[in-house]
Amino acid sequence: MLKRSIFLFIYFIFLFEIFSFIFTKLNFFAFNETPQIYKGNKYFSPGTNWRNEEKSWGAWHKENFKDVHSLNCFNVVYESNNVGARDKFFSLNSKKKRSIVLGDSMTEGIGLNLSERFDEILEQKRDHEILNFGSGGDLGPLSYYLIYKDLASKFEHENLFIFFFPQNDFLDHNYKIWKHNGWNIINTNKRYRPYSKKLNDDRFEIYYEENAVPRKEFDSGKDSLNYELKLFMKKYLWSTNLLRSVIYKLKNSKKNQINDEIRLHKRAFYFDKNIQKEDAFFWMNEILKISKNKDVFIFILPSYNDLNYIKKNTSTEPLWINNLNNIKNTNKNLIKIINLGEFFKDEPESYFHNCDFHYNSKANIIISDVIEEIIF
Repeated sequence: MLKRSIFLFIYFIFLFEIFSFIFTKLNFFAFNETPQIYKGNKYFSPGTNWRNEEKSWGAWHKENFKDVHSLNCFNVVYESNNVGARDKFFSLNSKKKRSIVLGDSMTEGIGLNLSERFDEILEQKRDHEILNFGSGGDLGPLSYYLIYKDLASKFEHENLFIFFFPQNDFLDHNYKIWKHNGWNIINTNKRYRPYSKKLNDDRFEIYYEENAVPRKEFDSGKDSLNYELKLFMKKYLWSTNLLRSVIYKLKNSKKNQINDEIRLHKRAFYFDKNIQKEDAFFWMNEILKISKNKDVFIFILPSYNDLNYIKKNTSTEPLWINNLNNIKNTNKNLIKIINLGEFFKDEPESYFHNCDFHYNSKANIIISDVIEEIIF
């Protein structure tokens, strides 16, 4: 009887996996991802061991730490410096002129060797230091404000470069969207990160979720059975797509579809009329207030969806550009707003890793060229 039960269980799992494989290949699920074991690079490392969530701005890096990030299209080593930034050693003062960079994972250089990142390319061509405070882990304008106020502003510099990525930055501090999609929790633990709380039409305040505590490990609970099981399924099983899709469908009712994970990631935020943008621009303005004696430049980064839209419709100007222009008109230290969508003229996919929608080395070369031409 026991042997029969074990056989039926194995048979059921086998059918379940075959069914999931076929439906994944036909793109029938909400998620249709190939398990890592069947990709070119079978070794999978998520590149999150070097991250923590202890600072006021949320995600950051452990100081002087090394980590490996391996997907099927790249295998790179990340190293953090004395303050936790992905960069060389930072000194408080310098005899050279210096610029500070704020941004998210696009600025940090996911999937890139450090030498391929735009700021490193620039430093090789110019006698100028660039301190990159970009970080993955879902940083947005509120986090940029906090990291500049609490850390980056302490380092001597003349210029401030803010890299604004609409695909994420309009969403990163919207607690309603984050809670709805379950992004506010990792392995049953609430994330320690700031959200924007609206006070009135003109002001927002910083809000941390109740019972969220600073975490020394970004994937807190990564040694738990639950975490290991999820990692195993993602590496080896096609049926992971079925389970994720069922959970996704159960969680997303019609009234909340505009905020669900898949729909959000398919939108072109350069041209989206429905975005909730007020808090993002509020915190950008707050950064400008505390950097009055610096020359500030805002770079708008297009996503894959944005570039596809631009290719089909020719317009490169975001619908909300006047919001940034209004900020510029009231802040003399905001020298220029640079829309990088005007400079990416080839096929959209040529600017991104083919296994991950972060900028590749080609995109970073263009960014370094634009900065050099416009600013230096």
